[in-house]
Amino acid sequence: MDGVHGVIAGLLAGRVRATGKLDSSPFSVPFVVENGVITGFHMYEDSLAIAEACTREAGVDGALV
Repeated sequence: MDGVHGVIAGLLAGRVRATGKLDSSPFSVPFVVENGVITGFHMYEDSLAIAEACTREAGVDGALV
């Protein structure tokens, strides 16, 4: 925390059930605290890595794998 501003950073990891792919990506959540209450935040993450983990790949014949 720096005054009313803080940041949480970490690594999200898991497996997407639909594709069976593992995914991990860094994230950060900057936030604002006023009178002991979080009044605002934004979550930043690698959405491309998550999208790729959720996407099935086309095989040689074009069928989804």
